[in-house]
Amino acid sequence: MLVPFALNETLPGRSECVRPFAPELEHICGRPLGLKFDKKNGDLYIADAYLGLKVVGPA
Repeated sequence: MLVPFALNETLPGRSECVRPFAPELEHICGRPLGLKFDKKNGDLYIADAYLGLKVVGPA
């Protein structure tokens, strides 16, 4: 069974970030390097080379 976790939204004003693979846009769209779940509260931590540390909560 799949459970919806988070919505994938384009960055505001960044329509070019919808492509699945675009190394030339990493500095604009980001490059995730690691993911880690917090089992206590269900948050997903995303380490991104360009955008820093992001946290996404359950949907």
